[in-house]
Amino acid sequence: MIVVRPAEPGDRPWIRDLLDERWGGQEQVEDEEVYRPSDLPGFVATEDGERVGYVALRIVGDVAEIGLIDAIRPRIGVGAALVAALEGSARERGLRRVRAVTTNDNRVAQAFYESSGFHLVEVREGAVTRGRLVKPTIPLASGDGTPIIDEWVYERTLDRAEGRHPVAKLIYSAIASLDGYIADEDGNFDWAEPDEQVHGFVNDLERSVGTFLLGRRMYEVMVAWETMDLTDQPPSVRDFARIWRTADKVVYSSTLDEVSSARTRIERSFDSATVRQLKESADRDVSIGGPNLAAQAMEARLVDEIQLFVAPVVVGGGTRCFPDDVRLRLDLVDEQRFANGVVHLRHRVIG
Repeated sequence: MIVVRPAEPGDRPWIRDLLDERWGGQEQVEDEEVYRPSDLPGFVATEDGERVGYVALRIVGDVAEIGLIDAIRPRIGVGAALVAALEGSARERGLRRVRAVTTNDNRVAQAFYESSGFHLVEVREGAVTRGRLVKPTIPLASGDGTPIIDEWVYERTLDRAEGRHPVAKLIYSAIASLDGYIADEDGNFDWAEPDEQVHGFVNDLERSVGTFLLGRRMYEVMVAWETMDLTDQPPSVRDFARIWRTADKVVYSSTLDEVSSARTRIERSFDSATVRQLKESADRDVSIGGPNLAAQAMEARLVDEIQLFVAPVVVGGGTRCFPDDVRLRLDLVDEQRFANGVVHLRHRVIG
């Protein structure tokens, strides 16, 4: 029987030996930051009184991060039991997210996190390469010869009460002109193209999204991210491509026969009960794109948050950002101004 308990002072020599023997030394490096797992709180898994696993808890802002996890002699359930203990500690500390970081070559860890409900939210390109500047003992390649270059970041959202699932938010996000249009009368929206600063901010917002709900026209615009050549593209473009490709997509269309992107399905009509059920079951937020589809969600009182980027331009007409016949009460929870004149307004729907 596997038993997980908090790490005790008597475990420290064993933890330090573990780090030397299996992790190349006492110091670990993540995103070029050095830390010592043996100095962190953690949990030890035992079986018949023998230590068989260890996890370190690293608090980074409002996130509980798995600073290190190791099943010494792998048993079914050791990793899951250690993660469950860490998540329980995170809840007690009032934290809502758990983060795990592994490397691009570690398929076992990637599969474990994905099967445990974690979602890939970021790939830090070249982070391991840069980490070798402070820890030269990091291997250059895995046992099968795969170069170790990038850090893969996974996250999982927690509710504050154990056993309860957090309800995901349905978010309507758009870039609009000052007079409220997402495209002009000719269908152009090149004036809305974000610069590197705005694009990076958009990416940070979208990391919480696990599912995109799209109308046909919006899908036909966005699907280019599926096959876009990312060679020589700036970091913000590569980052958003990863966000898009790893998320689920639902396309609402009565005429579209097939899709050209992975993780995508077609729905013939917008059903509010189905979307409400999706929100209740999802462990990540849901984004709705396109004013016509968003209008249906607003009429059904399903939208929880509106994220609007206002571009410093007046276009005089075109496709409106908001429907005419919907009235919502909003609470401004955040605003951000950018160097190019764009303003981001984040509102919570309160009625």
